[in-house]
Amino acid sequence: MQRASDELDRFDKLIVDFYVHIESNPNKVINETQLLIKKIKAEADPNNVRWNKLGSLYDLRAETFYKMGEFSKAIEEIYNSETNNHEKLGGKFSFGSSDCIHLACNYIKLLDYNKARQLIDSAGRHWYITDFILANYYEVIGNKEQAIKEYNEILRQDDHDHYFFYKDAQKRANELSKKNSKLLTELFYPSNRPDNEICKNDNERRTKIFDLIYNLPEVKNCKSCDVVSIYQEPKHTKSSKYWVKVGHDNGTNSVSQFNFFVDTLTFEITYLDTKTDRQITLDEWRKQK
Repeated sequence: MQRASDELDRFDKLIVDFYVHIESNPNKVINETQLLIKKIKAEADPNNVRWNKLGSLYDLRAETFYKMGEFSKAIEEIYNSETNNHEKLGGKFSFGSSDCIHLACNYIKLLDYNKARQLIDSAGRHWYITDFILANYYEVIGNKEQAIKEYNEILRQDDHDHYFFYKDAQKRANELSKKNSKLLTELFYPSNRPDNEICKNDNERRTKIFDLIYNLPEVKNCKSCDVVSIYQEPKHTKSSKYWVKVGHDNGTNSVSQFNFFVDTLTFEITYLDTKTDRQITLDEWRKQK
């Protein structure tokens, strides 16, 4: 497992370098990543990380094409990414929330507003960015009143204030309050760049929590687990613990496979037995299996 983690860490550094050059030399990024995809598909995969690498490359290429104005090609890469997921995980072919948002961004550029709205709805509500994207959408279609309502709803939810987009929601709400406000013409495109920070204040703590959960053997070996998310913060659990859910995004919602609590004072992990609504140690949990 450590070898796989180390290999992916090295690969992430390569991916970040590609992201750095999207603006200055996008064609080089597209050409070199195409060659890299062929190489990865042909080479041995002793650490079983081919799926992860290909997913990162398809996401990178989708963002590059989007920024190049090649929206149909960007959509094709998002489909390639989901095909890669489907081949690895099986089950129904469906897009997760992140893919739905990226597809919606492209369809807005192609002026297919109905398709974009369908995808935004499919992304769900109250995930860290989806409400902000919906507010963007209302701006794009000229519904200023509804956009203001959506931004204000985000600002009323104090559990959103650690996300960077919270500040952007405030900026948009302020802009729309002006008499001659300028409406958006595109949606915010959330980057999948590995070193992209989405949180402020407690980002370092959250990163450590995610690393701890991702490195649990049960999570690493769960083929259907593709989402790790913080469900509640300490101020909501009324303790020093974060509640973390691990599961699968089926395109409609996230289905939880595991529930963990991570103590911010000791970083001790406990498992939530949902049948008894009781937190138990990892050793106790493993003995039950």
